[in-house]
Amino acid sequence: MQKKVTPLIKKISLKYNIPVKVVLAAVNSQFECARAEAKKGTQGEPSTFKNIRFKHLGLVFAKPSKIMAIHNARRTRDKARTSS
Repeated sequence: MQKKVTPLIKKISLKYNIPVKVVLAAVNSQFECARAEAKKGTQGEPSTFKNIRFKHLGLVFAKPSKIMAIHNARRTRDKARTSS
């Protein structure tokens, strides 16, 4: 865990009188949910990816051009591997 995060986790744990594991689960669960939503998108179809808003971090989104660039790079890589 990051050096700056550990004291904050402990401080929150003491303030609300809950175990450190519970605080860690709450912090990590938001990223697990974001990962799960991102995986629901269909490769090569930018409109299937949802924007994800974190309360204190802001909006996380994927530009359609970036998704298509990644998709095209994977196709090119796969073609190169199969032709070798």
